[in-house]
Amino acid sequence: MATLFKDCRDGSEGFFVRESWDGCEKKSENLIYLIISLKYMENKIFEIIKEFSESIKQKLDIALEKGEVKKINFEQETFRWKLNDFEYSIEKGVSCSGATGKSSSISQLVFIHKIDEELKTYNEYKKFIRELSYLGDFPNIENSIQMFTKKLCSAYLSGEPTDNLLLTFSKELDGEPIKIKAFVELTGLTLEPNEIKIVSGLVIRRPTKEDLEKKHIISPFYNEGLLHLEYPSAIMEIEIFGRSPIELQNYMEKSITLLSLFGSGGVKYLGYNMTSESISIPIGGVVRPGDRSKPPHSYIILNKDIPRLKNFWIEMSKILSLGFIQEQFSSFQPNIFFSYQRYNEAILNGGMIEKRIVNAISGLESLYLNSSQELSRYLRLNVSKTMGILGYDAYKVREEIKDAYQIRSKFIHGETLTYKSRNKLDKKYGSLENLFSDIIDYLRISILLLLGLKKEKDEFIDILEDTFIDKEKEKLFQEQIIHIKNKFGI
Repeated sequence: MATLFKDCRDGSEGFFVRESWDGCEKKSENLIYLIISLKYMENKIFEIIKEFSESIKQKLDIALEKGEVKKINFEQETFRWKLNDFEYSIEKGVSCSGATGKSSSISQLVFIHKIDEELKTYNEYKKFIRELSYLGDFPNIENSIQMFTKKLCSAYLSGEPTDNLLLTFSKELDGEPIKIKAFVELTGLTLEPNEIKIVSGLVIRRPTKEDLEKKHIISPFYNEGLLHLEYPSAIMEIEIFGRSPIELQNYMEKSITLLSLFGSGGVKYLGYNMTSESISIPIGGVVRPGDRSKPPHSYIILNKDIPRLKNFWIEMSKILSLGFIQEQFSSFQPNIFFSYQRYNEAILNGGMIEKRIVNAISGLESLYLNSSQELSRYLRLNVSKTMGILGYDAYKVREEIKDAYQIRSKFIHGETLTYKSRNKLDKKYGSLENLFSDIIDYLRISILLLLGLKKEKDEFIDILEDTFIDKEKEKLFQEQIIHIKNKFGI
């Protein structure tokens, strides 16, 4: 099949068909010829699929006349929760006093015939394969045809329209993206608005009672976790055009990353369900991670945050690829890779508050220090200087970093806070949780700043150190930080 490429050799905006690779591709006569050629192949694929489907329908009609098609009612077991009550608040998310579960079954009509078994012996099948091979190379074509035939037979025998099946299959064979959806149960953030349409094809909203009372089909493959009622604090609905489930999973992971960086919360999924129009790639079923514990730290998206969230999403999406952190920053900016890992460990994992503070301080160290510096003092200076430019109380930041660093030093040397020390810090901050909330937010904001500056660690530290003695460099640094602050809505 011809492939469309942008021609940038002479700065023009023309297009060409790749015909050979002998130093320079030959341009097609004109764009009209190219469009007609591609359109012909699209229509040709649809026509041979239509011809093949008609031959399958004829064989099914003959089998029906001979009584070779059997109808069987298959009982499928289902499970559904019934909530006693339902309430949603931005402080707690979903809450209810209890629920009762009920099992039932639904009847599904299944058709038994020999078309699937005999398919490869049909002359029509061999002709279908041969005609497709003239148009291009289609990977796994035999499996794809079998999947298509199975769905075609089921739809035809059930009296359902088949036009969409033919159209979708032709789009898949032609390499066009198809619609893929995901229903994702989130925890780690709550919403004041009922729904937020962040960008096209992406919505986050409050869970409803109906979401939790959905009927689930019991399956040995997708049953895990369904019989344990969980309360997501938000629902994310995704609809994209793609060619594989991996694209949807990557988009979902990137979206969760963006949500976790918009506010300091341990945003993660409790489970998700994917659906697709795909004929050749079966997509469906509930996916649940091994660890579904609720994160110890979460945040709230208020109505007033919506414009900022939408702008944040657009700007950060320009920076973060689908393979964020693992692929994008592990080599170029390993300090961001490390600090983001510590950030996630601090906001996602429960346990001792001292350990979470250690992770947060460790993440800040990765961004603001190099091995030659006196750690505690320079960390206090660098973080308080940067946060001060953003409008935070620099003296308060410096004091918090000092106290948090002392906790870090004790913890990594196998010590814990004494009753007297803990009581002193509780009186100073209200609780260690309050101190942690501030420290983890400094880490989140610092990660965003480093992403926006696009500078390697040593260069950033050198610039930051120069601001203490050079007024011009300090002014330039302030301008850059304020620009990123306004750009990302920090």
